[in-house]
Amino acid sequence: MAAMIGLRPRKLPPAAAFFIPEGLSDLSLLHLLRTVAGELISVYSVSIRRRNERLLVRRIAILMELFEGASNSCCEAPRRLSRLAVLCLKEIYIVVHRTRFLLEYCAQASRLWLILRGSQIAGEFYELDREISVLLEVLPLDEFYLDADVQEHVELLQRQAGVSSARGAYLNSKTKT
Repeated sequence: MAAMIGLRPRKLPPAAAFFIPEGLSDLSLLHLLRTVAGELISVYSVSIRRRNERLLVRRIAILMELFEGASNSCCEAPRRLSRLAVLCLKEIYIVVHRTRFLLEYCAQASRLWLILRGSQIAGEFYELDREISVLLEVLPLDEFYLDADVQEHVELLQRQAGVSSARGAYLNSKTKT
């Protein structure tokens, strides 16, 4: 029994454990977000089998489209983003990192461990989805001058994230009441 306790996966870090690099310009922040989200998508989009993981990676992929479109528009006509937009982007950076750690945790854990901790892990996915939903509601999209198709994807993501968070799409069937 003691040997099994030593083999269990490491604990997930708390949300307050993540920091964004300071002193970045708006364009540098967008490039950093695009890079971090791109790494997450390239590593996890192929190997994902579970619904919760797949859904969260899909949302990060749409956010990456937002970062690409925003960085392209900032390159064409340099302008400063509002403090609210920068704060939202920094929070999205933290959410992307938390997503990466959660996906690593799920990849390292055994199936039995994931079953035993199913409601806790589903709660983590739900919390990340809820944070994405709130950040997309607050994020001033008109400041990014996005193409129409990217704008439409992000607005669709806003609606989907709000609906799935409201109905508890990430919760296990055993925990629904």
